[in-house]
Amino acid sequence: MLDDLADVAEPDTYRTTALANDTIKINANTVDTYRSLVKHMKEENIVHHTYQIKAERAYRIVIRHLHHSVPLDDIKEELQKEGHTVRNIMNIKHKLTKDPLSLFFVDLEPQANNKEIFNLQFLGNAKITMEAPHKSRNIVQCQRCQAYGHSKYSPVPEMPSLWTLQI
Repeated sequence: MLDDLADVAEPDTYRTTALANDTIKINANTVDTYRSLVKHMKEENIVHHTYQIKAERAYRIVIRHLHHSVPLDDIKEELQKEGHTVRNIMNIKHKLTKDPLSLFFVDLEPQANNKEIFNLQFLGNAKITMEAPHKSRNIVQCQRCQAYGHSKYSPVPEMPSLWTLQI
């Protein structure tokens, strides 16, 4: 495997670490190395898991106090008028009743002006509040086996050999 990696990337541009369960973690030092390793693994059908590069992740915000009946296209248009490029908009629903709430998740394309969106007080004619999403502080625990790190709805798959890419 190391010889195979040496053909794809320069030896000084990544590090490997052996983990449990025949798993190898590869840390790429540069974005170009990361992309070439991911491309190689996809071409060779190598089972792997990777994280999205931070610079390519969507910038998520929450819009409060905007009625759930407002069309998503109207929200997108208003945000584009303010100079923001919208990737995705999603209405948040109540977790038990599934009724729509006056909350929206908005994913913006990564840009230099993303933090300026928190200064918006009006969207269309509605007074709104923009805020960062709250992070869950709960530790995920399976209700079936009581193990930590997964839930009964998303069991951890057993894979004999897995390459993990991280940058």
